[in-house]
Amino acid sequence: KLKSVDTEISTLESLIQTKNDFAAYIKNNSNNKDLKDKFQQNVSNIERIREDLDSLRTSLEDSDMKPMLASLKESQNTSRLNLSALEKSLHTNKLLKSEHTKKLAFIRDNCSCDKCQQTISEAHKTTMIADLEQEIAKYDNEISTVTDEFKDTTTKLSQIIADIKKHEECISVIEKQKLIKETELKQLLSA
Repeated sequence: KLKSVDTEISTLESLIQTKNDFAAYIKNNSNNKDLKDKFQQNVSNIERIREDLDSLRTSLEDSDMKPMLASLKESQNTSRLNLSALEKSLHTNKLLKSEHTKKLAFIRDNCSCDKCQQTISEAHKTTMIADLEQEIAKYDNEISTVTDEFKDTTTKLSQIIADIKKHEECISVIEKQKLIKETELKQLLSA
């Protein structure tokens, strides 16, 4: 896009030079003061617009808006992938906690195995309850950690999206200003 702008600017600069040459000719070869003043004003306007265009092009090229925008969009994609992974982890941990909670309830409420009908000894029952409670606590901790990471990543993603919007708006404003100046310049050159 910058190359097309540079080509457009080169074309406009060529037209400006032609107009400047013509204006110089009129200035040197005409006795009509009004005509000379009009051409001089036209040349001044062309030069002012040319400077404005150069300034806009330089501000867009010298700023790090476009590379920053690309970096923000990459961060946005990474954050979305992280959110997806966190959602999967959260879902898995909740399923595992649910399974262990059901096993724990069964062990607490029953004295025999529902599959083989064997009696569960109190020692074995106590050990299984402790192990399951430990596993459930581990899943609770993991769910809490993943939930916090999910919230943090969502907050960061919201900020990234806001930053992207700001950068896109700034770039858009500069490009609109350039278009306005290019249109003004074309109108002056065609006069």
